Amino acid sequence: WIALGQEKNGRAQQDALYASEFAASFARLFAALPLHGAPAGLERPRALVSVLGFSWQPVALMAAWCNPERMLVLATDDSLAVKVGEEGVLSIVARIAGISRDAIEPVRVGDPGEEDIYRAVRDFLRRSGIPPRRVFVDPTGGKKSMSASAALAGFLAGAPLVYVDYGEYHGPNRIPVAGSEHAPNLLAHLA
Repeated sequence: WIALGQEKNGRAQQDALYASEFAASFARLFAALPLHGAPAGLERPRALVSVLGFSWQPVALMAAWCNPERMLVLATDDSLAVKVGEEGVLSIVARIAGISRDAIEPVRVGDPGEEDIYRAVRDFLRRSGIPPRRVFVDPTGGKKSMSASAALAGFLAGAPLVYVDYGEYHGPNRIPVAGSEHAPNLLAHLA
């Protein structure tokens, strides 16, 4: 996987290898991990809000951990256009997480899209009818401004904030190293 990153079109090759060889095993292992920093008795969510960047792997892993009934994915046109082979990014996330593609609601946000993100999270929470404490917000991916906006919107609504943690990054673009995912983490939770 690391060697592929050195080749021309290496990122696409890394994504293809991850999706075909590693993803299913990593997702199963990740889904079985405890939520680091969570108080005893914190239930898994019924819904998940994720920020999608060019690294779709953390979105898939957190979705596998949460196993949500519904999922909101906040993304730019560029991140939604990512494909691995012929498979679109949201189909990859659904397949790896073991959830229905129909459960995933994508919302395209512009740049800057801070207000759009806040509105999308607020509207998703209202439409879902799921109490905010049962909706996790994962700001792991995407641009910093997107992640901060999603985290703030979720926090203000009372939704727990979670994060996919990696132990190692590779290359000048700091791509998370496949297999170094070591825990889903609770960032904030209002009791």
